Amino acid sequence: AATRLMVACAREMHASGVPISVLYPAKQTLYRRVGWEIAGARWEISVSARDLDVAARELQVRRVTPEDMPAIHALYRGIACLHTGPVERTDLLWRRIVDPYKREVRGFLAAGPDGPEAYAFVHVLRADGMKQEIQVTDLGATTPRGARALLRFLADHDSLADRIVWHGNPADPVLGGVLRVPGWERAPHETTGRHEPQIARGGGVMAPRLLFLFPFPF
Repeated sequence: AATRLMVACAREMHASGVPISVLYPAKQTLYRRVGWEIAGARWEISVSARDLDVAARELQVRRVTPEDMPAIHALYRGIACLHTGPVERTDLLWRRIVDPYKREVRGFLAAGPDGPEAYAFVHVLRADGMKQEIQVTDLGATTPRGARALLRFLADHDSLADRIVWHGNPADPVLGGVLRVPGWERAPHETTGRHEPQIARGGGVMAPRLLFLFPFPF
């Protein structure tokens, strides 16, 4: 019944002229059976604050002010055009990052002589016991020293927070060449519909959330 339903749905969308269908499924089997395929992934990156090996303090980090937002938007656009995945952000998308529903988010900026080089918006989540988890809702850097400054700033909270979590991809420039976590491993990516994260040595976790596309033929 589920297969017939999805086949009928695909045919109806095709007849209506829909060029592409995007899904974030909990399971893969059904959708791959009727034509959807894996087209990308959103990765959750989680590291122990104490394992962040970022010693540099080349730039000062300060709180973001409303006056900083145009420069942050420009910084994001400069990053987005160099990588696959990021989209052009509308005012609504930016509001979901800086002022999400029922969550307090704070922004931080690392600036050099010529302006901002990195930014992060973070939310502190209470974990078990007295420890907390720092969830980075958005992170961007145009220079290695900007990324190092923000990561060092986050790592300095290791007495309060166990883990730092953000979303990126395996080609994330913060992971390559900037971040050094002892024993870092990427969580295995299975194509059977199960992609549960696995803890790596040194406390690093990288787990995908899959994106499915169905291109309709014309």
